[in-house]
This record gives sequence, C-alpha cells and structure tokens, in this order.
Amino acid sequence: MLNMARLAVILLLLATSLVALLVWQLNPPPLFDGEETRFLPNFKTQDARHITITQGLGLSGTQRLTFNYSNRHSKQNQEWLLAERGNYPANQELLAELLWRLAQAQKIAPRTKNPAHYGRLGVRAPEELGAATRFHIKDANGATLVNVLLGHEEDSDNESTVSAEALARQRLGADKTARVYMRHQDEARSWLVRARLPRNYKFAAWIDAHLPHHNRNADLVSAQFEPVPESGLTSAVPVKIDDAYRRALAALRPDDVVGVEAIAFGALPPLKLTYANGLEIIYHVHTTSAHIWVRPEVVEIKSADSENPESLAKRESPEKRERFGDYAFRLPPQAATIFLVP
Repeated sequence: MLNMARLAVILLLLATSLVALLVWQLNPPPLFDGEETRFLPNFKTQDARHITITQGLGLSGTQRLTFNYSNRHSKQNQEWLLAERGNYPANQELLAELLWRLAQAQKIAPRTKNPAHYGRLGVRAPEELGAATRFHIKDANGATLVNVLLGHEEDSDNESTVSAEALARQRLGADKTARVYMRHQDEARSWLVRARLPRNYKFAAWIDAHLPHHNRNADLVSAQFEPVPESGLTSAVPVKIDDAYRRALAALRPDDVVGVEAIAFGALPPLKLTYANGLEIIYHVHTTSAHIWVRPEVVEIKSADSENPESLAKRESPEKRERFGDYAFRLPPQAATIFLVP
C-alpha cells in the first residue's frame, strides 16, 4: 500500500513537471530583463566623438570610414566630419541614426562562441579576412564606448540557401530585416540581435550631399558661363532660368569629394550663379570620361544691401567659403547639362 502511495506521488510530480515544461515551451521567459535586454546597455549616444566603421571585404581587404565630431567648419556648431575625405562634413542624419540604432539594439538569444563558426554568422573580424563590419566608437578622451562586429542577417547565415537577389539587397542596405548576428570585439560569444543598422558603406552615402546653391533657387536672378579664351569662349553665355533649370540645380548631389588640389581646373568655362541678396557662386568645371568635377567659389558682389554688415550675403559668404572652398565635388555625367556650355 505504501509503495502504491509513493508511486502515485511520483506520477503526480512527473505530470506536474511535464505540464510546467509544456507551459514553458509555449511561453518561454525572456532571456534577459530590463536594461539587460540591450546589447549595449551602457552606451550613451551623446558621449560619442569618434566613429570608425571598418568593413570586411574578404580577400580584398578592408574599407574604413572615420568620423570626428568637430567645429572646424562652423564656430557655432559642431558636426561630424569624414576624415578620409579631407574632413569634409558627413551625413549628419545618417550618423545620428547609426548611433541611435546601436543604442537601441536588443539581444534576442546567444549564439556560438566557437571562432570556427564565426564565418557562417559573418562575425569574423575584418582584419581576419572576415565579412563583419566593425563599429568602433570613442568618447572625447579616446576611451572606447562601443567596439562591436555586425555580421549577417539571420536568414543569410547559410548563403547557399539565400537567393542572389536577397544577398544583393542585404549588401546594398535595402533589406530591412531586423534580426542580425553581432559580437563584441573582445568577447567570444556571438548574439542574435534585433537591430536595423546601415549596410551601405560607399562614401556617397556618408558625405553631406548639399552644395552651396541648394535651398536658394527662388533667389537665383542670373546664370551665365564666364569666358575662357583658351577654351574658345571669348564672351559670356547667358543661361535661361526656368522651372526646369531650377529643378535640375536643386537635384544635383555629389557622390564623392576630394581636396581641390587633386583636380586640374581652369580649362573649361565656369558657371556663375548670381542671387538677389548679392551672393555669387562660381562653379569651376573639370570633366573626365565618366564624371563632372566642380569647385564652388563663393564670392560677394556689390549690391544695394552689401554695405550693411547684417546683410544676408555678408553672413553667408564666409561660412560658405569655409565649408566649400577647399573641396572639389564629383557629379554624375547627367550634370553636364548644367555645367557645360551647350
């Protein structure tokens, strides 16, 4: 009788355990609670002053983007500058988004800590012929705030099962899937993380795409090509300004920028744009087989208001010269319709 009672208790305990296991499987508890769900729980975006993005290109090596927070181009405001492009202003919105998304990244589940499997998840360091992208962020004193590796998205850990189109979308940054593999540089454990991070590391995406004439189309009063006798143009050629021309000017976006000394300007007639407030922008032009290069020269001309120290032209000219004067901008071939004499 005692044995039967013990057996009943054992069976009851087993049944209770099975029910509890079933409930746990259907409603598993979260791996982490509260702040610990964040992949970077101590990271504060406002502390970031230096950002280095290193993209792993496998046998082709690595590509690096380096950003520093500085007031070089504006005494009033600090902004992110791209070191690899002569400290030209970076895409501020994209960098702010990157920092915010890193801070919001959430752990989903732990993954391998075996280095032999890093390649499958894409979390092998770039310098080890890996495909990971490293985000290394420092504060004003040079102390590391973030040093993490971004790997493949969850559905691409086995590339043989993913379509070529899906892989291309991922590499171009078009795929918005939020589940990715990540690893802290100094830790063996990798993680499945919920985070939407930029995957387009071409320079065109990370430079400030504004040119000095942007947002000023309504004030444009004249446009003309200046004479350059060596080019065969001995007198100025006026340009008809209509809505189509204004739209074309507004749509111009550079896809690269270099120091002005790298491009041989001077052989082609420059385009001069004159504005109602007395501001004048002269675009010097150089062409290659595939691109148009321009160098903006911002000057101030005499106008009824130009003697007023508070005039818009006087306020704009120095700032624009400081921002654009040392750089040449590469534009796509379509820009020829704007910058070459018809």
